[in-house]
Amino acid sequence: MVNEAQLVRNFTDSRITNGVEMVRLLAVSGSLRQASSNSILLRAVEHLCPEGVQVAHYEGIAELPHFNPDLLEDPPESVLALRAIIGQADGLLVSCPEYARGIPGAFKNMLDWLVSSEEFPGKPVALFNASPRASHAQAALRLVLETMSASIIEQASITVNLLSSQSSAEGIAADPVMGPLIHTALGAFKRRLETQEP
Repeated sequence: MVNEAQLVRNFTDSRITNGVEMVRLLAVSGSLRQASSNSILLRAVEHLCPEGVQVAHYEGIAELPHFNPDLLEDPPESVLALRAIIGQADGLLVSCPEYARGIPGAFKNMLDWLVSSEEFPGKPVALFNASPRASHAQAALRLVLETMSASIIEQASITVNLLSSQSSAEGIAADPVMGPLIHTALGAFKRRLETQEP
């Protein structure tokens, strides 16, 4: 089980690193599959971050209970931890696969727990799509995120083709096409986040 409380503490404690104020990005994969191309794509981000950017990975989706509105006034601990780490993040990196022409149920369940939260509205989000064929899921995801008042950063949202690839995170980072594309998107995300800070 993911120690979400420790993740929140680590994210909070790392705001200043070596005297530099860090931009903190939370990467969230919409797939529970261990070898998911979406998760590998987000792992590649670690190798391509611009200076001053820190990435943490939220891996607690499988631990969340089924969404139940009756629990909103006293949410389970795992939901509170999710909301806390979302609140600490300056922006979200989301990579979501397509199942049955839509969003995977476990990932949608996570979003449902955030609908009524104070932490999510206005949160900047960059979408990292691992397959050009996942157009239905991307359209559905955008609709849900916009309904939840997320701020989708188009300059930082990209699509790569990992559909038939067996690449590792390191291989993606070193790829002469994908590596620069990801690095450029992260740079655009960082600049956008810095310009909107008070």
